[in-house]
Amino acid sequence: MRELGRVCCMNGHSRPRTAADCLAQIDRADVVFAWLDELEPSEHCTAYGTRVEVGYALARGKHVLVGASRAPQEPGDSGIAARSPIDDVWFAWTVASQRVIARSPLAALDEIAVGGRAWR
Repeated sequence: MRELGRVCCMNGHSRPRTAADCLAQIDRADVVFAWLDELEPSEHCTAYGTRVEVGYALARGKHVLVGASRAPQEPGDSGIAARSPIDDVWFAWTVASQRVIARSPLAALDEIAVGGRAWR
């Protein structure tokens, strides 16, 4: 990976500017990585536009990697005790170019880049 990208966030900018900046960064990227676990509404939520960004990147022909601590649960799957926000982003998980299960975003990127699952 050329540059282990920048994170889109508001940084005090207006919402329209933040959205435009995020889309411009996707346009400049070769690969887009999205961590899908931080979707729970809370003070730590960082995935405000993740689903839009994944769709936009795919529409622009980008290689989209997604990661999470577990795969989305299938409806009626009794193997997982409790539902998680990841279950609601099954579509982004399914259409991504590559998926990885890891304990954190950095662990996922490490597995992709170092563990032989590189995006070529």
